[in-house]
Amino acid sequence: GSCLVIGDSCNDGDSNTINDTIQNNCECEGLSIPGCTNPEACNYNLEATTEDGSCIVIGDSCDDGDSNTINDTIQNNCECEGQETSISGCTDSLACNFNPDATIDDGSCSYVVAYDIIGSAIPAAFSTESYSYTETAGSSYAWLISGGVITSGQGSSSIEVVWSLEGSAELGVQETNIDGCEGEVVLLNIVVLPTNIEEQMMQSINIFPNPASTSVTISIDESLINESYQLFDAQGRMVNEGVLTRTNTTLNTTELATGNYVISIDNDQGVVRQQILIER
Repeated sequence: GSCLVIGDSCNDGDSNTINDTIQNNCECEGLSIPGCTNPEACNYNLEATTEDGSCIVIGDSCDDGDSNTINDTIQNNCECEGQETSISGCTDSLACNFNPDATIDDGSCSYVVAYDIIGSAIPAAFSTESYSYTETAGSSYAWLISGGVITSGQGSSSIEVVWSLEGSAELGVQETNIDGCEGEVVLLNIVVLPTNIEEQMMQSINIFPNPASTSVTISIDESLINESYQLFDAQGRMVNEGVLTRTNTTLNTTELATGNYVISIDNDQGVVRQQILIER
């Protein structure tokens, strides 16, 4: 009963073959079925006995034959799909609603234009000041502050502020337009000066000419000699300072830009501020 004839079933021990039988050469050989043997692949072949490298898995590059798509890949549904080459949207990277996938600008770009904050950059301590920002219909405005308190107007384009003690402070605003697009935070640097008691010292100080061009002279009486002065620009930046060592002190203004400035002189009585205009 040990006879083996052609066609008899056998086992050659090769797991990559099936249906092993005795062949005409009296060898035990089976049927090899090449294909994808990865169960996670979209083209998994349950009957395949030999991996042939044909497996297609999700994320693989492919070609769906559609010239209107790019970056074709195998999707979760095992379909080959790509990105439409004609995607409408905002293509300007500076816009709030920039769409990096858009290939055709549809005119929907939304912007928030930055303006300047209008108001005093050199208020007196404990003074109440008004500040405003260019208003755009439908926009809201979030104000930020250090060194003071916003007493009214938060959310709108105009506010009231009570400043605190003298020193550096800051006021900022961020606009959000009707489309929900947020602009950059616009800042105004503030220098809060000591309480203004100008009426007590004004008769002792004369500043001329005003407007000035190449120079301005500070004339004081002898009681203010050796007192300090500071010169601020419209943004509250100090552009000059010194000590009044004589009754007439002349400041060179040739390097100052045209615009409004404030000269501040202080002593043990307080501070006097006077605005001057530099023009060419």
